Amino acid sequence: MRMIHHHIECQAKAFPQGIAVIDGNKTILYDSLNRLANSFATYLLSLGIGSGDYVPILCDKSAEAIVAMLGILKAGAAFVPLNVCQPDAALRDILRAIDAKLLCVGDVNSWSPSEEVKLFSLPDMQEILADVSDADLHPNLSSLDDHDAYLIFTSGTTGAPKGVAITHGNLTVTYDSWLQVYQLSSSDCHIQMANLAFDVFIGDWVRALCSGGTLVLCHHDTLVRPKELHALIHQYDITVGEFVPSTLRALVHYCQQEGLDLAPFRLLICGSDTWTMSEYRLAKSLCCGGRVINSYGLTEATIDSGFFEEVSLSLLPDSLPVPIGKPFQHAHFWVLDENLEAVPLGEPGDLYISGPGLSKGYFHRDDLTEASFKCMPDRPDLRIYRTGDKVCIMPDGQFSFLGRGNWFIKVDGHKVELPVVESILTSHPDIDFAMTSLTLIGSKSLLTAFVSLRNQGMSFDKLLDFMAEKLPAYAIPKAVYLIDGALFTDNGKIDRHAICQQTDVPMLSEDSLPVGELESKIVALWQSILGRKEISTRRDFCELGGNSIEFVDMITRLSDEFGVTIPHNCGLSTIDSIKKYIATSNMRTAR
Repeated sequence: MRMIHHHIECQAKAFPQGIAVIDGNKTILYDSLNRLANSFATYLLSLGIGSGDYVPILCDKSAEAIVAMLGILKAGAAFVPLNVCQPDAALRDILRAIDAKLLCVGDVNSWSPSEEVKLFSLPDMQEILADVSDADLHPNLSSLDDHDAYLIFTSGTTGAPKGVAITHGNLTVTYDSWLQVYQLSSSDCHIQMANLAFDVFIGDWVRALCSGGTLVLCHHDTLVRPKELHALIHQYDITVGEFVPSTLRALVHYCQQEGLDLAPFRLLICGSDTWTMSEYRLAKSLCCGGRVINSYGLTEATIDSGFFEEVSLSLLPDSLPVPIGKPFQHAHFWVLDENLEAVPLGEPGDLYISGPGLSKGYFHRDDLTEASFKCMPDRPDLRIYRTGDKVCIMPDGQFSFLGRGNWFIKVDGHKVELPVVESILTSHPDIDFAMTSLTLIGSKSLLTAFVSLRNQGMSFDKLLDFMAEKLPAYAIPKAVYLIDGALFTDNGKIDRHAICQQTDVPMLSEDSLPVGELESKIVALWQSILGRKEISTRRDFCELGGNSIEFVDMITRLSDEFGVTIPHNCGLSTIDSIKKYIATSNMRTAR
């Protein structure tokens, strides 16, 4: 099996003067890339760093970082890309865990590790390696297939880093699939947008450099400015690029506003988060005949495992999430129930992945590995990985994405699909972004929405009225908080965990301030029972998160408080109706 660095060595021999990497004003040719990587590999071996060692890289994306990754592979070691935004304590924990001997950094003054770890300044790479041999070298390894190529740390929303080890064999079979499906060639110019610590970064340079193409690095300042991103794409006639949906949405919106297109793309890939078929079709229309592909993958299964491409007009509704599609040749998809039994065609189930792209597991975490990597009951030699995604197989054999496992919640015994609620919320013309979750409000877990508004005049009552027309009562969020907009992780995914912490600005009712002593006492009781401050006098008790037991308790306590008998079943479920009933009863008693 030809390894990734062997592919690039072949390209360097075939196209020595071909442009490999463009990083701002810096251009690296294939011959220079290969020779510099050889020198770095020789340097590492002189330090005793080779097979079985891990070399961390802590910097923003750069041409030198790619050279370092390639050199580390040539030395037989594995590279470990680190997030520059990660706290120092977490970085030190990782360095200790991997027993790092050398740390590649973008700025030697920004980091002071322990004395045992030597610093290597990537910006000074050429100067440091000036006298080191740049000849091709092949460490004396019987086979690199099962050796780790890289170790990448992911934390999801837990904040606890966990390392995923990917072998040379894992990475090579994944590249072979990209080569076949994406029809990569040396005439392609790839744009690189992902964060260095995101495995998509690795996919970007592997696809480009193994196939002899040119890789153009797009830095964060350009990435977040659609006008500059669009200009970069046209400046270099970019033909291949992988986006996250948030970046693609902003770029497409800019193109629509300015009447522009994305014509240079022959292949536009989007993945790592959900987007809709309407967004997919709009992007495809801007690509002027270019292919648009939704990629699906997980770090534990080597970047990408599946892809979807709408080759002809389908019956998929615009509002539907873009399907996962079908597996690449190196992967196999299984739709199983909780007993690891296959579910019938068209029925929802948990998606599992098998195949040669599957990671060995989590670095030094046998407990996590055993929990996520299983063996098929009837085939103990077949390892499968539980993705946490809910899917079903469509009639054409492709896999439809139904959502993450934690997107399905139960409210009073009813199943609620959070993406459906979010889709309805964002269909309102005054709502720019919406996310829902089961959130602890006071002492209660309530279905909660977090929204950013186009029209700041919208009230909680108006939003509830809108949702009541489209959703059953149990699926209507009982609390709504205003946020400035979507929050994203360093990798460009919606940061659901961070958004759920944005509870400082509740969406208020039009009548959020109680009027008079009677109303104030009723509001105070509702606040106590419901565990929330925002109370509308016109909304139903259950609409605000109450249940039948709490309702009976509330009515009993009000009856005792005001010395009146309030019936439980006469439609007295709002503060306004209860207040009028108590006031009328008091008037009758007074007479």
